[in-house]
Amino acid sequence: MKKGILFFIVLLLSTICFSQKDIKQLERQLKASKSDAEKVELLIKLSTAYRNCDLPKALKVATAAIPISKQCPKIYQAKALNIYASCLLDKRAYEQAGAPIEAAITICQEEKDYTNLVVALNAKARYHIQKSEHPQAIDCYNKALEIAQSKDDKNGMSLSHLNLGLEYATISNNSKSFEHLKKSIEIDSLLGNKDAVAKGYGNLGLLYNQMGDYNNSFKYYTKAYTLSSAVNNRRDMGTHLSNIGNVYVQSKDYPKALSYYFKSISMKQQVADMEGVANTYNNIGAVYVGLKKIDSTVYYFKKALKIYERLGAEAAIARSYANLGSAYRMLGNDKNALSYINRSIVMKEKTGDVKGVAASYFNLGQYYSGKNDDLALKYYKKAQTLAKKINDNQQSLNCFKRISAIYERKGLSTPALSYLKKYNSVSDSLYGKDKQSQLLELQTKYEVVEKDNKIKELAAKNKIDHLEVEKRELILKRQRLIMGIVISFLTLVSCFSILYFLLFKQKQAVNIKLAKQNVDIEQQNKEILSQRDKMEALNRELEVQKEKVTNQRDSIEAELRSTLLAAEILKRKNIQFKFEVLKNQISPHFLFNTLSTLIYLIPENAVLAEQYTRHLSSVYLYILTSRDKELVRLSEEIDFINSYIYLISIRFDDNVKVDIDIEKEKLEYHLPLLSLQLLVENAIKHNTISSRKPLFISIKNDGDSIVIQNNLQKKLTLVSSTKIGLKNIISRYVLVTDEKVEVVQSDKHFTVKLPLIKEGNM
Repeated sequence: MKKGILFFIVLLLSTICFSQKDIKQLERQLKASKSDAEKVELLIKLSTAYRNCDLPKALKVATAAIPISKQCPKIYQAKALNIYASCLLDKRAYEQAGAPIEAAITICQEEKDYTNLVVALNAKARYHIQKSEHPQAIDCYNKALEIAQSKDDKNGMSLSHLNLGLEYATISNNSKSFEHLKKSIEIDSLLGNKDAVAKGYGNLGLLYNQMGDYNNSFKYYTKAYTLSSAVNNRRDMGTHLSNIGNVYVQSKDYPKALSYYFKSISMKQQVADMEGVANTYNNIGAVYVGLKKIDSTVYYFKKALKIYERLGAEAAIARSYANLGSAYRMLGNDKNALSYINRSIVMKEKTGDVKGVAASYFNLGQYYSGKNDDLALKYYKKAQTLAKKINDNQQSLNCFKRISAIYERKGLSTPALSYLKKYNSVSDSLYGKDKQSQLLELQTKYEVVEKDNKIKELAAKNKIDHLEVEKRELILKRQRLIMGIVISFLTLVSCFSILYFLLFKQKQAVNIKLAKQNVDIEQQNKEILSQRDKMEALNRELEVQKEKVTNQRDSIEAELRSTLLAAEILKRKNIQFKFEVLKNQISPHFLFNTLSTLIYLIPENAVLAEQYTRHLSSVYLYILTSRDKELVRLSEEIDFINSYIYLISIRFDDNVKVDIDIEKEKLEYHLPLLSLQLLVENAIKHNTISSRKPLFISIKNDGDSIVIQNNLQKKLTLVSSTKIGLKNIISRYVLVTDEKVEVVQSDKHFTVKLPLIKEGNM
């Protein structure tokens, strides 16, 4: 399980939204589509893609497809109604989904569109399930499966098997659930449908969890999450995360359970699955019960209740009231406990949840037991009456047992005995069949084991007989082996004698030949020594040549380094020179304009003239104090540009609008000095500015970059320009970072994107 957890966490951190490209492509195709039929098909595909990651958008797109489909053949109406109903069911708007489902079924039957009929029948089954009409749901699923099989519709077969597996798990028919889920996974694996396989794995995990096999449950939930991540089905990813949290709750690993629950909430919020979020809050509240932090339990139960109330989910609201009643009872807050339990009863009666009302009456009986036994008896009897009405024998047993105990405590032996007899009667009828079934199962197991033992005994006897035969054969083989060894030994002795004689003769001939070869070898050794001396002389000459080449290479490399260094120094000096020119440039032109404005203001508005002078002073103080810096903090540059903008706004009568929107944490980043001022000044210099054509400049950050953009309204007359400013900024960035300055000019805007420099990268 640990390896599974590690794999799951790595996968969670590396999950990428793969389906976004497909959605954008579908949107482009939709804009280019001409026929209504093509638009409907594309809207259905787009809604299907959004169902996995943005349910509100999916429903909006599906809704848009319906009026267009009415201009097309009826088959398209059925498709549009199917996707619309599916989105409503996903959103848990069950009552609204009924009408479009029936309309889709009618059209499909009229048009003999069996593929879409299978989809509509599956949707109708989901509708029945939400109304607790399980037999009708299974009937719809089986009809859909029969049609899909008759038409060899693999997708329809898979969908029907999947839903049947889930429904049989709901009604605790595990064998049929396994059968259908495995068939669904097998078909979808052949089709390569990862999303459907993920749903099958998720349902297998649910089934194993229901059976108490938590290792297999965790295994299949993790597999399901992996595949859902691969297709970016964030709705199912949220469900799988919540289910994994449930597994950890059952193994009492509460911290891990909470971790997965909070991840699930984040995922469900992304797809606006608010009922799913509320359900997970309830799960978190239950975890805090296990941790004995009941205050936290109440907090999360109330968060869930707020969402249910906003959605108008009455059945869920009733459950939340019951949960809060239990939580307040654990806290000892009797007033709130009784209030929520009574509210739960009212809501459950309103929604027709008889079993839930019985459970709430039972809770009231527990609450009053020992405090007010008469009230406790009243509520236990109410709970038992309702349990009998719905054949809930387990609840009846619980009530009989507690009623009998209260009567015994009161000293009323006759009614105590009467309810004890009722308890025993129901218990015998409830568990008698189970005991008989267990005895039959044990007898069957015994007969199977006895049969296996007889088979093993017969097999052992046959094995002994076989070993006796093998033993006799082995003795015979041993005798034959001894005779063979004796004969072989005599043969070997004879051969060895002959071989020894032949080897002796051969040795004499070899010795003569070796003597001759030794003489030849001595002669060759002399020649080798002579050649070796010549080679040594050549090697010495090569070493001399090598040393000369090395010296030449070192000289060339030193000269090259010197040349490159000189070029780099020259480049830096050139850029620094341009920077100095740029810093000095602001003084004459800007000073002339600002002083002219100031002269005008002094007689007209002395207060405004004083403010104007203060901002002018701030501008030149910043220039004087920062002129030796290449990089400054963004916060300093923003303070400077604010003063500069104030001067500009006075000069142009507020016809220059500057919007600055920078994230706080980015203000500690750096950029080259006066970069923002240069770009603002360029915008003012090269564009027409008037009350009818104001100039809009925005300065905002995009990640780790700052974007300066202005609307483009070029002056009709050419403006003289040194063209140093923007080029200088680009050149200065080259010296301090590898990131590039981006300049984009469209018909309407001129945009410059400057990378921000972190302090550690300077």
